[in-house]
Amino acid sequence: MTLDEKLKVYSDSQTIPKIDEECVKKTILASKAALYQSELESPLSGIDFLFHQIRYIRKRWWIAQALVLLALWIFLFISGSGVAMQRSMGIMAPVFVILLLPELWKNQSNASMEVEAASYFSIRKIYAARMTLFAIADLLMLSLFFAVSIVTLKLTVGEMIIQFFLPMNVTCCICFRNLCSNREESGYTAFLMSLVWIAVWMMIVLQERIYRRITAPIWAGVIILSFVYLIYSVCKVWKNCEKYWEVNHSWN
Repeated sequence: MTLDEKLKVYSDSQTIPKIDEECVKKTILASKAALYQSELESPLSGIDFLFHQIRYIRKRWWIAQALVLLALWIFLFISGSGVAMQRSMGIMAPVFVILLLPELWKNQSNASMEVEAASYFSIRKIYAARMTLFAIADLLMLSLFFAVSIVTLKLTVGEMIIQFFLPMNVTCCICFRNLCSNREESGYTAFLMSLVWIAVWMMIVLQERIYRRITAPIWAGVIILSFVYLIYSVCKVWKNCEKYWEVNHSWN
């Protein structure tokens, strides 16, 4: 007797229980109702929800960001101002943002499409909480870095804004704009575009003829434009996050 014949005889001899689809549907509906009722009886406040989300964020990237700022401060303290300051800030500011890419694109690296789509809390709430936590942590680190640098290194606020804040803000625009994309390789694209931006920024600040022609109103306009575009990109991510590839409901 061949293997196929043995399998056929075995399957014919088994008793397959009948499944009542209506009973299965009722069980699923009852389970959903029980879950929702349980959540309604003990709702989470906004602060509690943020604290819960902190547990799912890998802290090593925040530690890496803090080390980048510390390394930058040490380098500025040793080398002083001038071209060295422009070059170091122009490189380290985008790196400070790039370190968040692994956490922002954790959905892609962990292939968590079905988990996110089946979660109790909406994806918009999760994205909003995650971006809020990133913003709070980075704001605290940057505020401390700016205060210490201005006091100990005698840097002006204008220098800090132009040499650090502007390249960092543009890098944020690049990252969040790519996060709006539904392409699977968007994380790698954001990384490569950030490297290109670092090269472009280096060309601008190290070319004296170009750098000296940029007046204060131009710097102010570019900073405001980057800030407005960053707000637009963040809002777009939050608004359309449920349509991205990692939360595609076509599997359901």
